[in-house]
Amino acid sequence: MTLAAYCSNYSGWREAMAAVKKEGMVILVESQTRTGRTSKPIRNPAVALMHQYEKAMLTSAAKFGLDPYSRSSIDMPEEPDDADDRRRNPDEPFDFDLSQLSDDPELDYLK
Repeated sequence: MTLAAYCSNYSGWREAMAAVKKEGMVILVESQTRTGRTSKPIRNPAVALMHQYEKAMLTSAAKFGLDPYSRSSIDMPEEPDDADDRRRNPDEPFDFDLSQLSDDPELDYLK
């Protein structure tokens, strides 16, 4: 549910951002008064929507650990002892033991 909410908020944020980019931060509203037509500048309502979507996205992102504070509170399981055997040398990304390949005859050319 949280991922769907994040995606929905991101979609709304993109639409609001496009509206602000197209129309600007301030729009002119025309109205009819007793003395004639007037227009006055107001803040584009899409700006408020954009900020609401941003706030909701930040809340959802924190649940996924996408910011430094919430990332530090995520409990990661300990790696098993044999994980060191599977880990590659970070200095040599293609350095791995070919003898550990399966006995698949199609992979014999790699040994």
